[in-house]
Amino acid sequence: MALQFPIPPVPPVPPRDPRQKPRERDRRRIPDGWVESTEPFSRAFPVGKGATLMLSNIAGNIQVTTGTGERIEVEALKHAWAQNAEQAKQRLADALIETYATGNRVELRVESGERRDARGLDVEFNVKVPADTTVDLRTVSGDVRVVNVKGEVRVQGVSGNVGLEGTARLATVKTVNGGITITNGGADAQLSMSTVNGDVLVQTLNTRGLDVNTVNGDVRINGWSGDRAHIRSLDGDLDLQTSLVKGGRYEIESHSGDINLSLPEQPGFELEAHTFNGRIRVDFPIRSEGPIRDNDRGPRSVRGTYGDGSSSLRLQTFDGNVTVTRR
Repeated sequence: MALQFPIPPVPPVPPRDPRQKPRERDRRRIPDGWVESTEPFSRAFPVGKGATLMLSNIAGNIQVTTGTGERIEVEALKHAWAQNAEQAKQRLADALIETYATGNRVELRVESGERRDARGLDVEFNVKVPADTTVDLRTVSGDVRVVNVKGEVRVQGVSGNVGLEGTARLATVKTVNGGITITNGGADAQLSMSTVNGDVLVQTLNTRGLDVNTVNGDVRINGWSGDRAHIRSLDGDLDLQTSLVKGGRYEIESHSGDINLSLPEQPGFELEAHTFNGRIRVDFPIRSEGPIRDNDRGPRSVRGTYGDGSSSLRLQTFDGNVTVTRR
């Protein structure tokens, strides 16, 4: 199969301001003077239409792309580091790649050996699957990239960036310490995304519902239109270029960060916008339905209707500005 190694890392989400550095996690560093040993792994599993791949890794990057033919091709490369070559070679045995294949289902799982110590070890995976394969990926430390897979995709990680491109049926995307980038993605009904420490960047997404949550990170979404969204960040800016759907409900919240929403001309919406320490700017003519609370920099609370009020829009931040622009 001769797939290429090393697997390139998924780059962090680029900052909105080019003068800033991207939010990057701490990557594995090999101690000076240590020696590396590697060991390849290669398997091919015949499958039919609608196959399922489940892959669970401890440390190391994972890449899944589409191949040709009705089979799942797996190539992996074990890496081990130690103070000398003999110790490094012995350590390779502590990374066990377990495989289970039943019918149309293939499962790969990395287990620690007898020492139960995964430090100084990682396993890179480069996997090719039929385009309609369902993919479920889990990792503790490492980046995950999935490209052009049309089956359902689920990704869960602890420390690592996630990059998804051309994935039409996303279900869940979660990481704790890392960013999430989605390009030309989709979901059957609702997509859930979350990260604790990382940014979320979406470029073109086709799904009815969207649930996005980050604790420390920005969210930037361009090219999505659905009927419901709940987008939250504790410490980060929220930037959306979207269209509202009649009957849709949209809740966008940040504790410390700006909210910027760019909308095309449309029939209308009901707006409820609040900020404790900031200002509110709305480019659409709003029919006010209550008092507008002001401070010396402008309104802090706006409630009203634009047009036919056919969708609901709630924007709230504690420390930041709220802006709704017409594009």
